Amino acid sequence: MRLIPPARKPGQIFILAAVAFPVLLLVTGVAIDMGFMYARHRELQEAADAAALAGAQGLGRNYQFTFNIINPLYSGGCGNDGTQECTNSYILGDMKQAVVSSMPPFPAPPTGANASAPSVVSTGSIGAGEFGMDAYYVYTATEKPGTGISTATGSDRPPANNNGDQPVGTRAVVSFKYPTFFMKLAGFDTITLTASGRALLRPLAGSPGAAPFILCGGGPNAYGTGPYIAPNPTPVGSASNTPLTIIQTPTPSGAVEAKPTYVNTTFVVHWSQLAQNNADCIGNPPTLTSTPTTPPGQPSPTRTPTPTTCPTATYTPGPAPKSKPPVAIPPNICGPTATPTPGGGGGGNSADFKGLAQAGATCVPTGGSALPCTLAGDNGTQAGPTNQIIAGLPACAGNQDTGCVMLLPIADQCTGGGNSISCNIVTWMPFYITDGSNPSAPQQGCNSNCHLAQMMPAALIDAPADSSRVFDPNAGGLATIQLAPD
Repeated sequence: MRLIPPARKPGQIFILAAVAFPVLLLVTGVAIDMGFMYARHRELQEAADAAALAGAQGLGRNYQFTFNIINPLYSGGCGNDGTQECTNSYILGDMKQAVVSSMPPFPAPPTGANASAPSVVSTGSIGAGEFGMDAYYVYTATEKPGTGISTATGSDRPPANNNGDQPVGTRAVVSFKYPTFFMKLAGFDTITLTASGRALLRPLAGSPGAAPFILCGGGPNAYGTGPYIAPNPTPVGSASNTPLTIIQTPTPSGAVEAKPTYVNTTFVVHWSQLAQNNADCIGNPPTLTSTPTTPPGQPSPTRTPTPTTCPTATYTPGPAPKSKPPVAIPPNICGPTATPTPGGGGGGNSADFKGLAQAGATCVPTGGSALPCTLAGDNGTQAGPTNQIIAGLPACAGNQDTGCVMLLPIADQCTGGGNSISCNIVTWMPFYITDGSNPSAPQQGCNSNCHLAQMMPAALIDAPADSSRVFDPNAGGLATIQLAPD
């Protein structure tokens, strides 16, 4: 049987192409639009992160300024010279400028104060091709959305929440109404893209860097030694130096901190006679004596009743440096109460610890965390450098060691002497440093041979952050900034 082929129907391919072409065009157009949207969303995320970081820096400077306003020399606020309060307006302006500078065409930041920052509308008021930002203060590491910065009430300062807590970070939500190209064919003229960023103030993860001086913080491990408070002004012969403790552990599992009651107190941090004034953290532990054993059949020896109060011991510096072997002291053993012998003129024993950190030494952790750590001291005339970056403050740099701010380690114990001094560092704090020309110096005219350190309440620095905690604005201390998941 002969098969007859079906009749040819010219033009069918054109019909199929006419049906498929719009679909292929739409798919291609969606892919192109999706590529553009992905690139723009990445820019939005960078802008949101930049805005959150700018806001957190402004918030940190606000605390720095608020805490340190007692001394205008280290206010560390906003404005060109750091002497203006970091208000909501300043913080919001910085966040807006960060957004604009992070989005194409990447304009240069305005010069001077941020009063000329661009106008960035809220995300609910944007039109096609426009972007906006909503800015918030946050009071916990995960709070959403937060308290709107632009709507914060009060005296234009970062407000406390209903519980009286201060904000610990900022959050930025940036949106862009993307005008589509090919997706218009499907009825989508614009698509709103949104990204958010969160930046928190956190305490430091450990040692912030090198330092030229070590301050004795006192405490039970210092065995009757403690920091020397500078006379104001008082002749050195009549200076009183009862051993103090300026460090504390707020919670059993918490980090060691400086006591807020000693903020703005001026200490002698470097002096040839720290040892003579029991301010070098090298104390003498009490001597443990064993109870004699009475042989069988012999009368028991006469025992001296245990005193109900601890006697007062007098420390007289000797020719050799003090030393303290690692001895476990039971809590019921009386520790010595040092009676200082105020120093007069002169330089003290050459082997005594004078408060200097060894040049080039780093703080070596003694456990699984960065603190506590061991830092080598020096009994000579050279000290370590300073290398901290402190936001908005006149930080000491290079060999500068007077009229500037340093971050100094605080020890609860130092051991050794001579060329072998080791200090256990438990915390760091900012200090305003002056040399011996300060009228409060314990020895007038010692100039660069002695230094005073006034404890500051807060400083915002560039250092590794402790991601497990947030900065406590009420306690002060050292803070750094870290982006956090939002």
